[in-house]
Amino acid sequence: MKSFVQRSLTGIAFGVALLLFFIFPRPLIFSLLLFTLFIVIVGWELPYLKRYQNLATIYTTLGFITIIALNRTDYRPLIVYLFLLVFTFDVSAYITGTLIGHYKLVPRLSPKKTWEGLIGAIIITTTLFVLLTHHEALFIRIGYGLMLCATAFLGDLFVSWLKRKNNIKDTGSLLPGHGGLLDRFDSVLLTAFTFYVLRNELARLLL
Repeated sequence: MKSFVQRSLTGIAFGVALLLFFIFPRPLIFSLLLFTLFIVIVGWELPYLKRYQNLATIYTTLGFITIIALNRTDYRPLIVYLFLLVFTFDVSAYITGTLIGHYKLVPRLSPKKTWEGLIGAIIITTTLFVLLTHHEALFIRIGYGLMLCATAFLGDLFVSWLKRKNNIKDTGSLLPGHGGLLDRFDSVLLTAFTFYVLRNELARLLL
């Protein structure tokens, strides 16, 4: 229970901190923050991934480049929705899985992931996306919401696969209760790429 509360509070605090950095400073400051986080992950965490380190570096680099690119355009407000939706997915999956999880999802890659956690996260995150969007039919908004849930889940699963292949549980200890900064950004990085590719459509729905 202590780990559950610690992880939840740390994740929420980290998300709020990123949001505050995004809202108040100029775009350059937020880009510098993202670059600093990128350097920490690449310099201090990825070295733990002896196997497939190049693949992990490419994934991390492209993800952060995508977020920084969004931050330097008129689509910058989409970043708020990116972090909000991904953190909602992560937190709801963790809380739902912890409270009612029973059936293991991918025990070989991530023993704590459950079907109940995934389904709960999909329902909560897709509902939030639908409530935030407009200008389109309900089924289209649900489709976009499900797609973003899929990218968040696959990003998380990819990093879990990397850690399993290297026989490690965490890549760092900077965030109490989490598996490192990469663990906090694993879902964000792939979803950010989706946000960038679909920036015109998502801007029409969200902004």
